[in-house]
Amino acid sequence: AYWVEGAHERGLQLHAWINPYRITRNGKEELDALPESSPARQHPEWVVEYDGNYYFNPGLPAVQQLVMDGAAEIVRNYDVDGIHFDDYFYPTTDESFDREAYSASGTALALSDWRRETVTKMVRQLYLTVHGANPTAVFGISPQGNMSSDFDTLYADIYTWCGSTGYCDYICPQIYYGFENSTLPYAETVDSWAKLTGDNISLVIGLAAYKSGSEDTYAGHGKNEWLNSSDILSRQRDLTEIYSAGYAFFRYDSLFEPAQSVSVHVNKELENLY
Repeated sequence: AYWVEGAHERGLQLHAWINPYRITRNGKEELDALPESSPARQHPEWVVEYDGNYYFNPGLPAVQQLVMDGAAEIVRNYDVDGIHFDDYFYPTTDESFDREAYSASGTALALSDWRRETVTKMVRQLYLTVHGANPTAVFGISPQGNMSSDFDTLYADIYTWCGSTGYCDYICPQIYYGFENSTLPYAETVDSWAKLTGDNISLVIGLAAYKSGSEDTYAGHGKNEWLNSSDILSRQRDLTEIYSAGYAFFRYDSLFEPAQSVSVHVNKELENLY
């Protein structure tokens, strides 16, 4: 309620950001510290472990309903302007992660197709849930900027979500790459997303403010781009205008409360943005 009131007083929309399946980031102790009322404690059969952390099993209808009920609770009880999904869907491609749910489903689909189908079914139902609870609210998704990773690793069927109505109102791909990134250069990646996104879905480009002044470790020959240039964000923002797209910075403190080691660089970026 505090966040909604504060945002609206300032003329801002507030979209509630959700990670649909992730329960912990710090292992078993975090799971054990949850209250007994937590669905993860009440329904351990919904929980799966991977690499020391715990997730709700995406393949279970009960889990899909839990996510939808949680989103509906927010939209019905608070005057939020939207619900926003982060890019965390399946945490692994390991077949053992949801083997029992896959077997119990009786599907004839291959595992990867079934995973995408179950996630897409949840996305579709959540879209309907949000609009049913508040017709003026919107539903958006922020997938990774890497399309193949979304589709093949996270089992996020961005092609269906972006190419058809009834799955999301806007898509906000995290295109956290510089222009010189060896694998996913910014301009070409934005162009691919713009071509993918249908006319009835708004495109908002996620920009990596947190990389300003830092080495981009996995960018190949472009790893020093964010160190050598202080106008990357402004050039990236300007490019979105060609596609009539919006843009979003991740994240606020990276621009307005930066670490001392990068503050001079970030302030130059801000000057160029203004």
